[in-house]
Amino acid sequence: MPEISTNPDTSPPKPSVLAQSSISGQAHPPALSPTLVQVKPARLLPHKPIARFVILAVLGVVVLTLLWSVVAPWLARPAALLSSWVLDIGASGWVQRTQMEGSLLSVYSSLQVSTAQTGWRASEVIIDINPARYGYSLPILWALFLAAFGPGRVWRMAAGAALLVPLHAFSIVTQVLMQLCLAVQLNPHVLHIQSWQLEALIYAYQLGSLVIPPLSPLLVWLWLDQAFVRRTFVGVIRG
Repeated sequence: MPEISTNPDTSPPKPSVLAQSSISGQAHPPALSPTLVQVKPARLLPHKPIARFVILAVLGVVVLTLLWSVVAPWLARPAALLSSWVLDIGASGWVQRTQMEGSLLSVYSSLQVSTAQTGWRASEVIIDINPARYGYSLPILWALFLAAFGPGRVWRMAAGAALLVPLHAFSIVTQVLMQLCLAVQLNPHVLHIQSWQLEALIYAYQLGSLVIPPLSPLLVWLWLDQAFVRRTFVGVIRG
């Protein structure tokens, strides 16, 4: 006879874990093995060459301008000497002599004016000009060269500084001549010139004070650093 258990297990069978998961509709994801995630270091400068060049150029202009303001009287001396020579030769009818007095260029004129300050007596006009006033194009030029990476930076910076000297001298000369014209209240008869010559001088002064100082370093840099310009700007635009 078959044996009958005296303590039968009447509890219902327990569903398996897999069955419970399927019933509840929630499947447990398989265990994932840990993986290493590489974290790239943050870039201080953008990867795009044009954006990197612009940022470096702006920062360079700020830093180099601060440094230039300290040594500006010495850096402006070549342009001041060239301006003195041009005034002594080209404006001999207005200028008797020029002289460097410290950081100023003093221009002793042959023009005479009589004002209330002189007691209505005819007095010669003396103009004092700071040659470094229009020399801020030099730090702009050097900042452009330093922002453009590549060999040959040093000789290009030296050549660019030499090319800026006559342009800087032009700004100084037009500044002096304009101050002389203002001293005689823009009277062409006192200046012994015609009206169109006075107007041309006014336009030359505006060119030398407003256009040449900020624009000349950009043009000189574009000419001396053509390889970088073609590689960075032209190549990116065509691409």
